[in-house]
Amino acid sequence: MLFYATDDNTAATTAERLIRAAGFDPVSAGGVGDAGRIEGPGGDLQEFALGELVDLEKARAAVAA
Repeated sequence: MLFYATDDNTAATTAERLIRAAGFDPVSAGGVGDAGRIEGPGGDLQEFALGELVDLEKARAAVAA
């Protein structure tokens, strides 16, 4: 599973294709304004903030929270 964030539908399609090609399941974290959730220190979707490596179901639940 790999999070991504974008406001552009074409970029989302490309990101999802590349993530799948690399063997991961893509999970949208939202738009560019949500990128800090996966990239910034203290972001709630980072491995350290989640406290564990998560599966696809837990990742989708975390995004929705």
